[in-house]
Amino acid sequence: MKFGKGYSLGCELDWSEVSHRLKSKSGFTAEYFEYYLIASSLYSSKIEGNTLDANSFSRNRGNKSFPKKKEVQEIEDLVKAYRFASENTLSKTAFLETHGILSKTLLPAKERDILRKHQVSVNDSRTLKPVCCPKNLKKIYRKIVQIKL
Repeated sequence: MKFGKGYSLGCELDWSEVSHRLKSKSGFTAEYFEYYLIASSLYSSKIEGNTLDANSFSRNRGNKSFPKKKEVQEIEDLVKAYRFASENTLSKTAFLETHGILSKTLLPAKERDILRKHQVSVNDSRTLKPVCCPKNLKKIYRKIVQIKL
């Protein structure tokens, strides 16, 4: 961080006002951010081993004969999930529904829209140590709800 902790603590910003001002700018539309939504989805899909890059995805959207159509669908599902999450108030129900949308091509139907009871993790690619575990999910969710963006 360039200015250090002391500087950032000294800044009194009303983040809801910052958000409101950005949204009120005429250049900031949903269409403008479509590229960034897709880019985020492409990046997130890498966690599950998706190999597509932006060009491959763009060229093959809707191409049902593309050999990697499942990978295209994974990214499309992430785009839908991010869009759904941004349009709905954060709640446990919306969180689980978002999970169902993004995991449509990744998980069997019985494992979607639920909090899992068994150990699942995202592992660091170098150390193979878990980065985030379900046992921490309730704690993470409580913190997110406390933020109330």
